[in-house]
Amino acid sequence: MAAAPAPPPVVVAAVTPPPVIPAPPAAVIPPQAATVAAVVPVAPAPATAAVQEQPAWAQRSGGDAYGRWAELAVDGTVQRLRWIPAGTFTMGSPLSEKLRGEDEVPHPVTLTRGYWLAASECTRGLWRAVMGGAPGNDDLAMDQVRWDDCQRFCAALGGKVPGLRARLPSEAEWEYACRAGSQGPFAGASLDALGWHAGNAGGSAHPVARKQANAWGLYDMHGNVLEWCGDWLDAYPAGPASDPAGPAGGDERVVRGGSWSLPAAACRSAFRFSCPPASTERGLGFRVLVEGDARR
Repeated sequence: MAAAPAPPPVVVAAVTPPPVIPAPPAAVIPPQAATVAAVVPVAPAPATAAVQEQPAWAQRSGGDAYGRWAELAVDGTVQRLRWIPAGTFTMGSPLSEKLRGEDEVPHPVTLTRGYWLAASECTRGLWRAVMGGAPGNDDLAMDQVRWDDCQRFCAALGGKVPGLRARLPSEAEWEYACRAGSQGPFAGASLDALGWHAGNAGGSAHPVARKQANAWGLYDMHGNVLEWCGDWLDAYPAGPASDPAGPAGGDERVVRGGSWSLPAAACRSAFRFSCPPASTERGLGFRVLVEGDARR
């Protein structure tokens, strides 16, 4: 993999001791769920991005080896986002993947709309610019936030940046972006090159975007802090799905991405975890999705 370009301007959080997080329960999957459609490869983002109109909410935008990017700014704090094109991929893990969970039933998923996804987790600096509070290092990921706190942040961010429609990614949108066209446990040859986990983090969180990005320019999808998704937790279907958004209700919300306090297996692309919406665990953060196409 080519060396990643210098990380975008980001802002970050205070070092905290590792959370005590139980191992995720295995979802009950029907027997027929073990048989799945073949993998549908996803083409990686183009090596060069054509010049396109800047999104209305963006301070600036452009293209590079990872594809299209745009930046929003709040009171001088900048967050870069990456354009994630629509496509089809196999969500979940193959039966041959080591340390996989029974709830990672592989199934084809189509996302019919592209979206912008933050290149890194929401930092303490960005949270402070939008919501106030959040003492600590600007470049550390904002953690110990409830699911409802994330909803309020997205609403407040939209209020500060005209034309912005922000929300949490769905579980399918998160995994699709994490994989960036890859099909293995990690979106790269080496987990240590991609993310912070219990085996290399030294017992603490790290500033965002210090490891290599994946093929679509996204940092820390394999570790550093866990990330809230929009969905309630549910078992995967055995067949194809299109734009899945989870059930209408439930007890726990989906959490993805692994953490500096969790083992390498929990940082895999397909790894599923969940927490009650009111959870404020250390090492539990989020990243923002912005709706809209690449030219608006």
